[in-house]
Amino acid sequence: MKAINIARAKELNIVVRCLGGFHLFINLWAAWAVLWGFGLGGHLLLCYGHDTVPHMMTGKAYARALRGHLLVDGAA
Repeated sequence: MKAINIARAKELNIVVRCLGGFHLFINLWAAWAVLWGFGLGGHLLLCYGHDTVPHMMTGKAYARALRGHLLVDGAA
C-alpha cells in the first residue's frame, strides 16, 4: 500500500504489483519457522544436514524445503 500511495502522490505513470505466488509462498514459509519448536526441524535433521535445515525452515532453500515437507507429510 505504501508503494501505491507514493506512486499516486508523485503522479508516477507506473503500475504497482503485489508479490507473486512464489514470493508470497516464501514469506509464508518463513513464518512456518515457528514449527521448529514443535519438532519439525528434528525430523528434517534425519534427512538433511545440520546447516541446511535452518535455511529450509526460513524459506531460503525452497526446493529442499518443499521436498522435506512432502517427506514429513508422507511419513505421517
